Amino acid sequence: MVVPRDTSPKGVRRSAGLAAIGLSLIALRFGYVAASSEITGEAMELVTRFPAMVRRDASPAEFRKNTNWRWGACGFFTVVAGVSFSFYWRLREYA
Repeated sequence: MVVPRDTSPKGVRRSAGLAAIGLSLIALRFGYVAASSEITGEAMELVTRFPAMVRRDASPAEFRKNTNWRWGACGFFTVVAGVSFSFYWRLREYA
C-alpha cells in the first residue's frame, strides 16, 4: 500500500523551507572551501580515486579549474536555495 504524500500547502511549505536551509548550508560549505583554496593557494583535486593537492604555483590551470568549479557550485546552490525560499515565502499566504 502506497502512503499518500502530504501535498497540502503547509506540508509543501515545510519541505521548501527545509530544502532552502539545507541548500544554503551546502552553498556555504562550497563557498568556504573555494575561499580557503583561494587564500592558501592549495586545492584538492575534484574527481579522482586518490585525491591529491593541487598548488597554484605548480599547476595554475588545474588549480583554477578546481576552484572555479567550487565557486560555480556555490553559486548554483545559492540560486536554488533562493528559489526554494521564495517558494516557501509565497506559500505563506495559502497556509
